[in-house]
Order: sequence, then structure tokens, then C-alpha cells
Amino acid sequence: MPPIAHLKNWFKGKKDSKESSPLSMNDITVGDPRDTDLIIPVIGPAGSGKSTFINVLLERDVASVGHDLTVMPHTTRLHPHIFSDAKRRRVIVVDTPGLLDLTKDDRDLLRHISRWLASSYGADMKIAGIIYVYEIIQSRVRTVPPSLDMIKSLCGPGAAQNVILATTKWRDVSREVGERREAELKGDYWQAMIKLGSTMCQFDETPQSARNVLNHILKKHMQ
Repeated sequence: MPPIAHLKNWFKGKKDSKESSPLSMNDITVGDPRDTDLIIPVIGPAGSGKSTFINVLLERDVASVGHDLTVMPHTTRLHPHIFSDAKRRRVIVVDTPGLLDLTKDDRDLLRHISRWLASSYGADMKIAGIIYVYEIIQSRVRTVPPSLDMIKSLCGPGAAQNVILATTKWRDVSREVGERREAELKGDYWQAMIKLGSTMCQFDETPQSARNVLNHILKKHMQ
């Protein structure tokens, strides 16, 4: 996918007139922003388990889970959920709309996140990382991870190392089939990101598994 150079302007306080549409009225910004916040958007195809991941991570139902994909993705707004990790740092996981299109939706979503970030924190704030959620039951890849150029605009240097590729819905497929599809993702669709430092892991819908996914990002921000 081509780089989206104008994304960088959002972090310099400059808006591209063609792309400067305001935040959705439904978006929820952070009311008490802090420079030390660790912001982690959870993105992925519609129905891939983003909201389920957040609910399991926080061990309570805070994100709406949608099951009907015949209309629109269930989540249509950015919704941050705030909690403290074991080191008493404030972590903000952000539920996001589902990706549906291979070439367009990732660009739209990352522009959406960049506007939300600037609105909540100002022009210079970066996110700590991205959790990209993908259901292992899919026999055909519906979307691929967003392009590295856009991720760099959000995460800063070493962007790929701040991306976690988390496969979901392992309970809905045999281990043999799941591992075969996992190998296909590693060897093809996600190969470039993994070579650049992204981490691939499994989410099995347990709190410990969710924390393990998150900790891949948090351990990079130990200072």
C-alpha cells in the first residue's frame, strides 16, 4: 500500500484540507490526558474479536461485542478504556471500528486514530503500540496489517516492533487447522512485519492470554 504522507502533519499541528474531517460525535476522548499514558489501539477486521479481547483483558464487559456482520461493524467509534498495569502506569486500550476493505479502511481508520489522538493529547503524542487482531478461523485473509508508513506516523521510530499480531478464536478450529493457518500468515501475509520486529501471538480468550498479548508492548516501555 502507498504511504500516506499527510498523516505526519497531524503530529505537527497541520491539517490536510482534504483529510481534515472532524472527529465523530460518538468518539470518546480522554478527559484527563497525561503525557505518561500508554495508548494502545486494538484494530482488526469486523468480528475478529477486538471487543472480546478488551473485555477479557479488563475482566469485565466494557466493550460492546457485535455478532451480526451483515450490516456495519458493531463498533463505529473510538472508545478508550483506562486501567493501571502492575507498575501502576495508566494504560489506555482503544476499541476501534472494524476493518472491511483491503486497501481503504486501514487508511481511514489510522487517520481517525490520529485525529482522536491529537484531539485528546495534542500534536506530539505517540501511541505505545498497536494490537492487530485476526481470527484464525478465516480460510481467506480479509485484511492485512496497515502499512508500515502509517504505523510509523502513529508509533514513531521502530514502529513495527510496537505492533502485536494476535490471532483469535482458536476454540472454533482444530489445533491442526489453526496451526496450518498460523504458518500461512507467518510465511506470507505477515512475513514482512514479523521480519521488521512485529510479534505474532495467540489469544485464547483467557485473562492471562490477554495480559500476555498486552505485555509484549508494555515491556518495551519499562522506563
